[in-house]
This record gives sequence, C-alpha cells and structure tokens, in this order.
Amino acid sequence: MTDEKAKGPTNIGEPAPVAYLDSALWRRLLESSGDDAVLSSWLALQCAQAGSATRGVLVTRRTGSFRPVAFWPEDGATSRFLMETVNEALSQRIDIIRENKTAPDTVGIARLVRQDARIIAVVGIEVAERSERARQDVLRRLQWGSAWVEVFERRRVGQSDEHAIERLTLALEAIAVAGEQTGLRAASVAALTSLCVQTRAARISFGVRGARGCKLLAVSNTTRFDRRVELVRTIVEAMDEAADQGTEVTAPPSAGDAVVSTKASVLSDARGGGLVIAQPFVRNGRPAGVFVFEWLKEEAPPDHLRSAVADIAALLGPILDDRYREDQWLVTRLFAILWRWLARAVGPGYLGLKASLLALAAIVTFFAVYKTDFRVTADARLRGAVERVVMAPIDGYILEAAPRAGETVATGDMLVRLDDVEFQLELYAWTARKLQYETEYAQALAAFDRAGINILRARIAEAEAQIALNQTRVDLTRVTAPFDAVVVSGDLSQSLGQSVQRGDELYRIAPLNTYLVELEVPEGDVLFVDERAGGTLVLTSLPDARLALMVTNVTPVTVAKDGKNHFLVEASLAPDGAGAVAPGMEGIAKIDAGEARLIWIWTRQLTDWLHLFWWRWVP
Repeated sequence: MTDEKAKGPTNIGEPAPVAYLDSALWRRLLESSGDDAVLSSWLALQCAQAGSATRGVLVTRRTGSFRPVAFWPEDGATSRFLMETVNEALSQRIDIIRENKTAPDTVGIARLVRQDARIIAVVGIEVAERSERARQDVLRRLQWGSAWVEVFERRRVGQSDEHAIERLTLALEAIAVAGEQTGLRAASVAALTSLCVQTRAARISFGVRGARGCKLLAVSNTTRFDRRVELVRTIVEAMDEAADQGTEVTAPPSAGDAVVSTKASVLSDARGGGLVIAQPFVRNGRPAGVFVFEWLKEEAPPDHLRSAVADIAALLGPILDDRYREDQWLVTRLFAILWRWLARAVGPGYLGLKASLLALAAIVTFFAVYKTDFRVTADARLRGAVERVVMAPIDGYILEAAPRAGETVATGDMLVRLDDVEFQLELYAWTARKLQYETEYAQALAAFDRAGINILRARIAEAEAQIALNQTRVDLTRVTAPFDAVVVSGDLSQSLGQSVQRGDELYRIAPLNTYLVELEVPEGDVLFVDERAGGTLVLTSLPDARLALMVTNVTPVTVAKDGKNHFLVEASLAPDGAGAVAPGMEGIAKIDAGEARLIWIWTRQLTDWLHLFWWRWVP
C-alpha cells in the first residue's frame, strides 16, 4: 500500500498513483456510513494494491441468495468471465484461480469469505498476470483483506439486530402504556403520546376503518378534538387513502413510487413539507385501521425508525382495535358482525361461505314451496269402548278371585266366588221342611182333613219359595263374565276372606276388539282437527306397528298437562288393528289435517308464540 511504484486504474486501462487512490479510498472507507459504500471503498483498495487488476466485484449473501454489492470500477460494469469465476468458486466452495481461454494473459481470482464455516461473501478480481507467483500474491492479499469484509458483515448484522430490537421496544413500550390505562380513549392517547416522544414525531393519529370510511379515534398529546376541523378531516382523508390501497402511503413520495399519496401530500404540506407516513394494519385479511405519523421537515427520522412504523402498527393496532370493539354497544357489535358476514357473502373470496349460503337458500326455497301432509300430533291412550263395572250382588266374604287386571276372560268364566255356606245350610233346611210338609200333606189327604190340606199346601209353597230364594243366593255367590272381555282394573287375589257389601265394585271389564282412543290435542292445534278425520296411532309398547284410527268426537273438555291446556278428542280404532292391543296402552297419534307448506309446518308454533308475545306487549 506504501509502494509508490504500484499502479491502480481509475478507469479500465488508465493507471493512477496508489498514493492518490489510497488517501481518497481510505477516507471513504473510514467516513462512509452505508455498508455498500464501505465495501466499495474496500474493493477499490484491494484492486489498487493489485497493480494489474482490471475489474473487481464483491458478492454477499443478505436476503437468502448471493448478489453483487460492490464493483470496481464503480460504474457497475463487470465481465462474464469474472462472474463465472465467482460462481465456480461458490459451487466448489474453494478459492480458485481461473485462466481466461480467450485472453491467456488474464486470470480470474475468487476468494471466499467465511464466518463460522459459513460463506458470507466472495471477492472476485480479474488481473493480467502471467507468473504463478504474482497470481498467488494477489490471492494472498485478498485473503488478508477479507477480514475487513467479515468485520463489516458482523457490524451490519449487529446494527440490524439493534434496530430490530429498538423497533420492537418501541411497540412493546406503547403496548405496556396502553395496558396501564382503562378505556379506549385513555389507552390510545397514552400509547400515541409515548410513541410520539420515542420517535420524536410531531403528531401521531390513530383511526379504525368502518363501513363509511375511517374514523379518527385518538391523537397524541390531545384528549379532545373536533372532527369538523379542517386538519382533522385531512388526517381522516389520509387514513382513507392508505386503507383503500391497503399499503403504506408516504409523503413526500419517493421517486418511482406508484402509491397514490394525494391526501398525505396535503397533510405534508400543512407540516411545511415534513414527512407523513400513513400505515394501515390488517385484521382478518383486510385493513382494519390506520396510524398516521407526522414529522417536521427539520426533524426527519432515521431509516430504521421509518421502517419501525410498520412494526408498531402491526403490534399496537390490533390491541387498540380490540379496545374499540369492547367499548361498543351490544347492538353496534351485532350490526358489525352482520355487516362483516354480509361483506363476506357478497364480496370477493370466501367461496365456501357463498356456496353454503346458496345451498341454504335453495333448501329454504324448497321448503317454502314444497307441500306435504299436515298432521296434528297428540298423546293417545286406549280405553274400552264400553266398560262394565262388576259389583258384589250380595253381602258376603270373598272365597275365590282368579283374574287380575289385564287378563282376558271368556263368557261364563268365574270372576269372584263368595262364601255360600250359610245359604247352602238354609237351602238344605228348607228342602227338609218341604219333604216333611209333603209327608204330612199325604196323610191329610188320606184323612180327608180339608183344613189340614190347605194349611200344608201353603207351607209347601213357602218351602218351595225359600228353596228358590236360597238357590238364587247360592248362584249369586258365583260372579261370572257376561261376555269375552279384558279386565281393566281390579285385583282381589290379595283380598281373600275380606267382606264385601252389596254394590261394592269388584272389577271393571271391557269387551275385546272394541276400543276407544282418547287423544289429548294441544289447544293451539285443536282447530285443525275435524270429526271423521283419519290418523295413525303408534303405541309405546308396539313402536313398529301403525294403527289406523278415525276421529269420532271433538269434546270441549280440557285437561292441564305440562303447564299447557289440551282438548280431549275421541277416536275409534280400526277393527283390524285391535287384536294385539289392550286398554290402558299409551302412545302418540298423528291426525290428518290436510296439506300445508313444509316450512309453515315446522315454524308455525314459533310464529304463533311470537304473535302472542307481540300482542301481549303491544300498547
């Protein structure tokens, strides 16, 4: 570097003294603030020390792939041969010296710069050296100087990490300040004021996006503001501009920036040409709100603070937006939810939701048009068409009682037998008296005793009457079934020896194959039930059997069940379905009531309840 005989080109093929280059390049190397400028100065120094260097390039990895960051000369021109040399060094992962076949006096030298066994950069120099010793000397110089590149990259990464930490700290401090406050206004103003101090901004505003555009909610260092003021309207318009485009809007705009920044420029002009950044934040795939940062022209922020705006909006925006949603009225939240779903239904995207809504609309339309049989549902219970009460014919004691409730009996089957000993004794006594009277009557006839004959005739008639009476009493002690029937109620098997009096109820029996269905129809459906209407009955004990019935009488009698009134409706059961059933069985009946739309059938109870509810509270 101090050898005054060494030469370095200022333009390709044009030599220049190294001492002159050294002073200019070292000054740029030490005073440059940007990484690319530092690396350009370093590459120029390396090429200057290699007196025969014609071109140089520095390739680094920063965003996942290698790309050139510095050229020598600085006009950015390089050769295909030099880039092929750099690529070959990267593919083989070694330092190489490669000859140019089209120009034998020219070689390409590529040096890999490593950091912890990881390649971070490649330095390539094209030199005109014939001797192998001179070529190795150039490579050695590159090896010595590559330490500068490693230091620069470490410094750049460290500075980038510091800036990332600073950006994250700004957002976290604002979030912490907002968390210490209660209510949206206090939290947002405190957070924006804290950000305003940390970023040295003149003003920071926050707003959320609604159906009619953005709404300004908070301004730093300001507890109250009038939305009718021209400046406030300008801030809101800048928010709308950023939210509509869904991207950051900066004023004054950068060269070649395709983002529309008309309203932001108006706000910037109000600040005397200061920097204005309108940064939206996204929730659920759409802009939900906007932050507007304003700086004075003479206090423009550094680049890392400008890039921190997006991070601050992404972290702080959803928190303040949640506070805003929590402070809304319940009705407002409901309308917001409905509006969001409506926007999804008619807006772009959400094909699954649209398909579901179309399918639902098709189903509702079908149910609203399609008609089917309308049937009234009612609880049902079977009972005999005729129920006969079996009463005690005489006073006595129960001696035998065979049947129980639910059993069937045939005509003439004994139901109850009472104790008949007393009546049998009376029968035997009067029978003996009759024989005695008949003997005396024969003697009176032989003696031609007219008076005795008449007396004995009367006594014989009395005895016959008493015999008939006692025989009847004996017969009455045996109670039999008058017809084929089923025992509906009564169980005397546990009451043997118990005394009964004449007229006491012993059994209730009902004839077989003749039943009456008692239906409990809700009072809201009784108007749809007509006499002679058909229906179907399903009993709990026979869920697979469907029995036909016909309504015979709609009575005005009501019963209360489960807190609701039900009308009693009588129906007859078809004879062909009465064989396997018995009185007392319960089930569910459906009574035919014509045809109606399916949606009305399913919603009629709800609509009736709504009508009654409205009628109850309407003035």
